[in-house]
Amino acid sequence: MTPSWRWRHIGVFLVLLAVFTAIGTSLAIVSGNLFGASGYYTQLIMWSPAAAAALTAVIAGTPLSVFGWKWGDWKWQFLAWLTPLAYVSIAYGLIWSVGWGRVPNPEFVADAAKSVGLPIPPAASALLMIFFSATLGMFYFGGALGEEIGWRGFLVPALFELTNRNFTATALINAVIWACWHAPIIFFSSYNNRGVPRWYSFLCFIILNIGGATIVDWLRLRSGSLWTGVVLHTSHNIFVQDIFTPLTVNTGKTQYFIDEFGIVLPLVMLAFAIYFWTRRRELMNFPESEIRTNEEVAVRTQRSGHSTL
Repeated sequence: MTPSWRWRHIGVFLVLLAVFTAIGTSLAIVSGNLFGASGYYTQLIMWSPAAAAALTAVIAGTPLSVFGWKWGDWKWQFLAWLTPLAYVSIAYGLIWSVGWGRVPNPEFVADAAKSVGLPIPPAASALLMIFFSATLGMFYFGGALGEEIGWRGFLVPALFELTNRNFTATALINAVIWACWHAPIIFFSSYNNRGVPRWYSFLCFIILNIGGATIVDWLRLRSGSLWTGVVLHTSHNIFVQDIFTPLTVNTGKTQYFIDEFGIVLPLVMLAFAIYFWTRRRELMNFPESEIRTNEEVAVRTQRSGHSTL
């Protein structure tokens, strides 16, 4: 089937992405704080892919409905939530067992006890906060949705079409774009592990992006739903940023091993990615309803009176 997207649409998306991202990124760089203005700098950046994807679709005369809004089978959403828990648990379990970091962090436990405010032991309060974060915290997916509309709504399905359903090429191209998009805030703002060279943080982040893109792209294409990307993205952020990293005590060189900018998590994610990559043939049945032909685009264009890019 002839692809409905063209490489020029990818180019338009990337140009628009750079323009929209520059707004939030500039504020984060000048202020030196990615999370400045109560986190609104981050929100501006995270919604840039959505804005770029939506405008690209408008320019191409393509309805936003092709982005994969349906929820799909619950098993894929559950797998999207569970997979980050699995690879983060393995990574941090290794860090703690080897001694690159210790657990639990007394500050995390004390903060949890203060926040919960119940007459229960501090350890119980910490477990309660972890439970709330891993479950109710999944409803705070606004930023992840902004990114995933761009990455998994538009970019990944478009790349998969344009590469003749070559999943390896799709995941690698997506990973490179994803890493480059993060580069300015890693090198010039506060999005990195402080205390380690920025080049080291970026190298670890590239590995993490290759692994992450392979995993989440597979789920997106296999399920036909961009919500798998939203769920996995949100789950990943919660388990890494809100639970396992705060639980870890720095033993001296811990920052070289933990979080998205240490080496352990990226390597574990890469191992998971290899497993998903071995199942790439399952994606040959990518939902036909989401692949449009040039004829369909032409008919819709004639009816609407719009020109295609």
